[in-house]
Amino acid sequence: MLKLVFTTILILFCYETHAVCFDPKTWISGYKIPLEQEIEESKAIIIGEVIKEERIHDIPNDPEFYSAIHFTIRVEQTLKGDIEDEIMIKETLDSSRYGLSLNEKHILFLYPDKYDENFDYSVTSCGNSSLLPEGEGVVNSILTHLKSK
Repeated sequence: MLKLVFTTILILFCYETHAVCFDPKTWISGYKIPLEQEIEESKAIIIGEVIKEERIHDIPNDPEFYSAIHFTIRVEQTLKGDIEDEIMIKETLDSSRYGLSLNEKHILFLYPDKYDENFDYSVTSCGNSSLLPEGEGVVNSILTHLKSK
């Protein structure tokens, strides 16, 4: 019981947590989707800027608490797929969130949002999406991979 309480407290107070990404074959944590696999499996790959964020307040008597953020992304370049000029992504505040912030530019591997039909896409924190310009190497690898097809 004490272990459960400690673990719960640790999770609640560690805002900057990272997703626990398990290797689908070995179930060892620390897994990252191989780039080539994510290029093939994602619905779309874009470069986009976060232009709007809206915090979702779930508890009426606690206006400071929010459990998710809705992000609007302006698509600047589409590397794969057929995408609108603006898309919406919902991030729940848990360890599976990718980590977007207002006015940032990212390379994003997009998947259909299977949990909320009101949102266009989701981004996995276990993949190759990255903040730019740090992710320029990922962009170059994607372009090389797509040209070879």
